[in-house]
Amino acid sequence: FYLVLPGQEPARYSVLTASGAGDQLRFHVVFTDTAQEKQIRELLRELGAGIVEGPGEAGQYVIAMGTDTDREQALDRLRASDLVRFAGRGH
Repeated sequence: FYLVLPGQEPARYSVLTASGAGDQLRFHVVFTDTAQEKQIRELLRELGAGIVEGPGEAGQYVIAMGTDTDREQALDRLRASDLVRFAGRGH
């Protein structure tokens, strides 16, 4: 329920990940049980990545980053992190 006053347009909302989603590299990631939100946020910031799905039932996330990123190098960096239990190619 929302109220629209005369002369006002209702707010329009869109999903941030919707635009350019096809121009992103996606990865499946499972973080360790001890990884803290602040640490995960910092790792993703360093990679220029963001969470686009998750967590799933098994704790998996889908993260995305720009296509200007080298896919293998990004995977290597994720796998080398003490915060990541699993990292693999996304869809």
